[in-house]
Formats: sequence, structure tokens, C-alpha cells
Amino acid sequence: MREFAGLFLCALLTPAFAQSGGDLQARIMYAYQTEDLHELGDLVQSLRIELAAGNHSAALRYDLAHADYRDAQLDAQLSSRSADEAASGCVKQLAALIERDPRSVEALALQAACYTQLARLRRFEGPLLLIRASQRLRQARHLAPRNP
Repeated sequence: MREFAGLFLCALLTPAFAQSGGDLQARIMYAYQTEDLHELGDLVQSLRIELAAGNHSAALRYDLAHADYRDAQLDAQLSSRSADEAASGCVKQLAALIERDPRSVEALALQAACYTQLARLRRFEGPLLLIRASQRLRQARHLAPRNP
């Protein structure tokens, strides 16, 4: 009976865990690869609502930054203004995450990519933003030299 109760509990909790981790990353990547701006925008909006509701977890900030980055990449083809907003949001979310955990290699690498995207959009600030991107990549490489 105990085994059944444990399996039942796991079955109930599985959807909640699936939504929070790899499933969300998969949805972000699928929306990006299919160039579905509507789905990607919905994901960004739902993540921002969750952040505004008080969930300031590192995973949420990283997922929001990743969704903003992919949104900026797609928006750059259509509207530089919305791409700029998305890339800026990516940098902002990752800055808060890196402030909490300065040894987060994934956050440093993604922030470098966001700075690079911003540099493409902001011609005058571009050189400064590229310097920041290279600094983040150097930090990430220093922390995890064997991580591609």
C-alpha cells in the first residue's frame, strides 16, 4: 500500500516538475526553431508574471533570460525596438542571477550572448557591449575551462 501511495504521489507531482525544468527549455527552443513569436511571447509573459508574483528563483530568472534572448534573436529580423527590449531584459535578468551566484558559467555565457545581440542592435554602444561580452566569456572560460 505504501508503494502505491508513493507512486501516486510521484504521478501527481511529475507535471509540476516537468513544467519547471527541461520542458520549459524545450518549449522555448521549439518556439524559437519554428519561429513562433506568439508562443515565445506567451512564454516570456507567463515567466514575467511568475517573477512579479514573487518567485525569484535562479531557474526562473535563467529561463526568462533564455526566452528573452531567443525572442531578441527572432525580433531582430522584424523590429529592432522589440529585439532591443528583449535583449536588455535578458541582460537584466542574468545580472541579478550573476550577482547571487557569480560562478554560474551558464549565466555568464548567456549574458555574453545577450550583450553580443545588443551590440548588433545598438551601433554606438556596440564596442562597449562587445567588451562586456568578452569579459563574461573570459570569466566563464576561467571558471570552466573544459566546458564548451
